[in-house]
Amino acid sequence: MLIRETNMATIYDSILEHHEDLKNLMKELTSTRTPTDVREKVFKDFAASLEAHAGAEERFFYSPILMHDEGLEKARHGAYEHEEAHDLIEDMKKLDPKGKAFMTKAKKVTKEVRHHMEEEEKEIFKTSKKVLSDSEVKKLNEQYVSDFIRLQKKYAKKG
Repeated sequence: MLIRETNMATIYDSILEHHEDLKNLMKELTSTRTPTDVREKVFKDFAASLEAHAGAEERFFYSPILMHDEGLEKARHGAYEHEEAHDLIEDMKKLDPKGKAFMTKAKKVTKEVRHHMEEEEKEIFKTSKKVLSDSEVKKLNEQYVSDFIRLQKKYAKKG
């Protein structure tokens, strides 16, 4: 994943960039044209990226929003959806990537993740812009990007 220059970007820029990267991985993961051996690698990349994104996002986007009454419900809901996606990924790890059950679960997780990203971009961003200052979203971005990189390396090793 490409990471923008963090000194000028906001956390919104980085989250949107990661969402686009995840969408590309999901498209390849669920394509019937993707060879099985490639699908296995794509799944590992997707799982590591999704887990890293969710972890960094919960720490450096949701947590600051939780500190405000207006953001409490939205941030909790977003974290809950992260947990749902995590559970689906764990289920997929137990399945044969050549099998129909794997593809069925891949389609389910991509549907859930797409829904989450859309909700986040429309609703959680809107709420967060009411409670986080311009300087906060730049500082949070630096922390988010740093943590994302650390977590992606960690989850990539777990494979």
